[in-house]
Amino acid sequence: KDAICDAVCDGTCDPAGECTCTPEQIQLQLQKQDQLRDQKQDGSCDDGVVFDEDCLNAVEIFLDIPYFGTTSGYSDSGAVDVWHSFVAIQTGYYNISLCGSSFDTILAVYDGCGGIPLARNDNMCDTQSEVTPYLIEGQVYSIRIAGKSGETGDYVIVVSDTIIPPTNDECENAIEAFEDVTYNGCTIGAVGYSGISCGYDFDLYDVWYTFTPTDSKDYLLSLRGSDFATMISVYDYCAGSETTCNGDSYEMQSAVVLSLIADQTYYIRISGYDGDMGNYSLEISENLPAPVCQVYEQLTE
Repeated sequence: KDAICDAVCDGTCDPAGECTCTPEQIQLQLQKQDQLRDQKQDGSCDDGVVFDEDCLNAVEIFLDIPYFGTTSGYSDSGAVDVWHSFVAIQTGYYNISLCGSSFDTILAVYDGCGGIPLARNDNMCDTQSEVTPYLIEGQVYSIRIAGKSGETGDYVIVVSDTIIPPTNDECENAIEAFEDVTYNGCTIGAVGYSGISCGYDFDLYDVWYTFTPTDSKDYLLSLRGSDFATMISVYDYCAGSETTCNGDSYEMQSAVVLSLIADQTYYIRISGYDGDMGNYSLEISENLPAPVCQVYEQLTE
């Protein structure tokens, strides 16, 4: 519980060593970790990962030092992957990147060999992967590198603790949005520790907007035009109840239609499917009914 408290509260404790985060924050994180453990036990989130001797004997990598390697020739236990280990030097968010590798990568981070998955990503920088997990000082983490559909190649992996989150990374710093205005932004660098009801596993990296309608009517909240697999959800207030969520109204982009009440503020969360990140485009507009085609009977003499 102490580690969870630190993870939720960024390690902020009072002089007596008591955690300053709320019981609700602790409970939310406990539920998330319990869910991940349950998924791992029933095999629903291991993706066929084999924690073999390569994981136990993983090559250690270090902060801000690029490591160059290859997955070519690695096929133990039928899994084409390589493993690295990393020891967090302080508690906080870290950026782990495969950007610059030569093939379509998949990156995953576990809280130890055979442990719980903490982050996973397929495409972030083109077809290469990047994740931003929250790590605890002194703990050894296992990092798995593989290729999409068994693809292999040369990779470069870099771990950094330099994270520059978007200004609206936290719900409390949400940007106010207005009707019929397009808002462009990026979720890269965003952090978080909880997902949404229609999300998948690592729907964690999010940004926030608020919207206060001037009229009570149906509205369309759309992320069409974004360049990654988006998720959108709406809340009645920060840490409040989820009103609705969606993952793929426009192929991989999200949209929701809902009736909103005038002068009431709603909180909009934008994230990516299974840890995906990228550039988004948000627009809020009135949801107009589709035009009705009139059928005219052919006049005959």
